[in-house]
Amino acid sequence: VSTLMNARIEAIKENRYVVVQFSGSGYKAFVDDGAEGGTAKDWIRQPGEREFARHVNMDGLALRSNFPSDRMRFKGRVGIRAGSVFFSDSEKDIAKVVMSVTGRVRVEKL
Repeated sequence: VSTLMNARIEAIKENRYVVVQFSGSGYKAFVDDGAEGGTAKDWIRQPGEREFARHVNMDGLALRSNFPSDRMRFKGRVGIRAGSVFFSDSEKDIAKVVMSVTGRVRVEKL
């Protein structure tokens, strides 16, 4: 939750795209601005684009999302695509983080 909130703040502060990418064992967040000759707004972290959050190996938890390609992004004050990130143990989903189109974040226990 804090990473998503920080990503939103970073996008507003910098007035740039900020991407949060989820993987089975963690996530990373970066400014998608094409720094140092990379391609801006391509949803992929290029060399030189500033990564400001990363977490891997979530103590046996797996992550999955319903965002396309397991990525979501913020752009300044503009809304985002709504979606959820699910946290699972080896047997079932145990919680989800829900993002609204306005950028609000909430956690639901399952």
